[in-house]
Amino acid sequence: MISKNNPTPSDLTPHESAVMLQHATHIRLDRSNIETLNGITHFQAITHLHIQYNFISSLKPLANLPHLRILCAEGNLISRIEGLNELQELKLLDVSKNLIQEIEIEQLPQSLENFLIKENPCTIAPDYRLQLIYGLKELSVLDEVDIGPEEKRLSKMRFGDEQERLDAITWNPETENEEENETEETNSEKEKKEEIMSGDAEVFSPVNDEAGGEDRVVSITIDLEPFKSTVDAILERSRIRQAESVIDNRIRMDELIAQMRASGKARTERLKKVIASLN
Repeated sequence: MISKNNPTPSDLTPHESAVMLQHATHIRLDRSNIETLNGITHFQAITHLHIQYNFISSLKPLANLPHLRILCAEGNLISRIEGLNELQELKLLDVSKNLIQEIEIEQLPQSLENFLIKENPCTIAPDYRLQLIYGLKELSVLDEVDIGPEEKRLSKMRFGDEQERLDAITWNPETENEEENETEETNSEKEKKEEIMSGDAEVFSPVNDEAGGEDRVVSITIDLEPFKSTVDAILERSRIRQAESVIDNRIRMDELIAQMRASGKARTERLKKVIASLN
């Protein structure tokens, strides 16, 4: 820990190094054979923490680091994200290449803007991207892919309440940036939208009467089934693309675990040899 974060460890006593680390904001502990983060809460000033490629199974001790903004925990043995929901300054979280089985939105902070969770078992779920996009409102990049308005719309259609689904279906990108002072919808217009959503509504369109020169009203019944089928098809294609990556993700994860275990065994054997030579 000292050697990774203190530029001149040989010039400091252990006590001086500990005092320096208590005020450190950037800590690098990657590839250090660490199994637990117990005790890290003594370093309250941490804003950037790098703990990639260790043997860490829980991030819960990090819950008491209020100023943490960037957390890189790629390539560990984490099976569940817990305790991070209180870290309201956290902007970037990387937990890719772990063993996370389930996405628990309530365990993640709403402050997240960039999130990497690829190559985890939970990404097998066909709608994992839409679930995260809907649950984390500030998220702009997920697994190194920018989140566009179309994915946000689909996430509302998949996980939103009735009003959100209605807004998503009637969303028009051409009018999204219109001035905010436009006339608000009346209650009757909102009710009409809800009727259209149910597929029972009729839309009335004025048509010019050639004989009398006056407008007459023609009733047009709208069938929303084709549109609903299109939405289902889009979601199905998304599920297929994600399902195709399942086998590849599992293989890479198994290889990673095997490499980490082999590396740990090799270091242990070298340490035993050193100790034996000293005796």
